[in-house]
Amino acid sequence: MCTENQNDVPIRTVVTEKDGGWIAYCLDFAIEGQGSQPEEAVDRLEEAIQEHFQKVRAGQVPLFQQPSEEVWKLYVRAAEARLLATGPGHGHVEHRPLLLQSANV
Repeated sequence: MCTENQNDVPIRTVVTEKDGGWIAYCLDFAIEGQGSQPEEAVDRLEEAIQEHFQKVRAGQVPLFQQPSEEVWKLYVRAAEARLLATGPGHGHVEHRPLLLQSANV
């Protein structure tokens, strides 16, 4: 197990074209960023994530929130297509367990 980045928590994001622009969705926080290009949508999402963390630290919103069913299904379809596109044994699933020092988090 790689513990080099044991404090990192990966979040799931999917970026899609919609209505002539792009939307980057964060599944774990149920927030999004929009832009005219995919990179711009991701940049806006990163800004939204920073704002989200400020609200979380201020006790205004919970950290983790459920995405809409539509966004979840979009992510699942995209992830499945990516993992299965290259044939058996070529998809990569990154398993990054959270290392807890005790059960009392």
